[in-house]
Amino acid sequence: PRPTNTLVVPREAYSQAMVRRIAADVMALRGLVIEEDVPFELLTRQQMTAKVYELYGEEEIRAEVDIRWRLLQTLGLVPSDRVVDEDLVSLYANNIAGLYDPIQQRIYVVNAGINLDVSGEVVMAHEYTHALQDRYFDLDELLLGRDSTDALLAVQALIEGDATVIMGLYASDNVTQSQWDYLARQASKAEDPSLELMGVSENVRRISAFPYREGASFVYALLQSGAWEAVNRAFADPPFTTEQVLHPTKYLEGGDAPRAFQPAAVPGQGWQLLLEDTLGEFMISVYLAEFLYSPSQAATAAAGWDGDRITIWEDTEGRVVALWQTAWDSEADALEFETACQDLMAVRFVGALAVDETWWETGDGVYIGLRRQGDQVWLVWGADRELLGRLFE
Repeated sequence: PRPTNTLVVPREAYSQAMVRRIAADVMALRGLVIEEDVPFELLTRQQMTAKVYELYGEEEIRAEVDIRWRLLQTLGLVPSDRVVDEDLVSLYANNIAGLYDPIQQRIYVVNAGINLDVSGEVVMAHEYTHALQDRYFDLDELLLGRDSTDALLAVQALIEGDATVIMGLYASDNVTQSQWDYLARQASKAEDPSLELMGVSENVRRISAFPYREGASFVYALLQSGAWEAVNRAFADPPFTTEQVLHPTKYLEGGDAPRAFQPAAVPGQGWQLLLEDTLGEFMISVYLAEFLYSPSQAATAAAGWDGDRITIWEDTEGRVVALWQTAWDSEADALEFETACQDLMAVRFVGALAVDETWWETGDGVYIGLRRQGDQVWLVWGADRELLGRLFE
């Protein structure tokens, strides 16, 4: 017999009707409409891993990942001997369940079968919300200029919080707080499992979950204040600090802009600037909670934040020095932060002993200085006390 052609039907064709139904439900919930179909691909686990690895292979993205990782190391939040190597990126990529690519305007979801399974359906609802956001509010434009950890987490909280709320409403009409927490955690692991896999503490893993968990609470507060119109207005005027996300009233009342800091002077010849960053209330609470072992004291000490700037340098011998400037709403708030820093000193800097009321020293030659004046607190650390003293001045 003569051979006959076999028509190969892509998996997406089988799922197109289901995806259109998901899209219709999401658009109805969100009140935004895209007339044409949004392109999507159902990938095997291996295909998704290859896709994410391709994205992380881009030089600009990889450089950003490396500098953020170095910041966490300098703060003592991740192991100093752990590097973001190819194996770690592959492990990270192997655990992503879905993503939306704003450059190609395409959705990718991991799905083993021909049709979307239950988890794939919910992930699709989350990613389709990102497609709506991109079409109406331009995700690239939203992220443009967010050059600090604090500012980036704040706008990510709006983006991911919106998608997580829609995901929850898609899954159930009546979502409890515990269900919000669960959905936020699942969404963060599906899209960004980075810190889940890197041998860090549960407390530090809150960083990956923040845009989803606290972001969902922030968006829910906006919904209560003015329905989806309030959320749409937030995309036109996004939160610029995690303080606004953690305390939505501060955002709704119009700002509470943080204090600005002048760039710190270079310590001296042979020192190279590694990074300058603003951590913000949330990251400060993570830092304090990691070493205080008291989330309530950490949250209280981080509240009242009014601005900060951390600057880190490295010399030709690989020595690192850091200057962390912080400002607070009141002298009482500054005193709470100063006290918290004193309480965690011997844990954060292992074996640190007080030399006087301003300086501590570890057995391996690390000096730590802490000063408060009014509503400002300064923290420095490194291997050269004389140089650190000049940084203080």
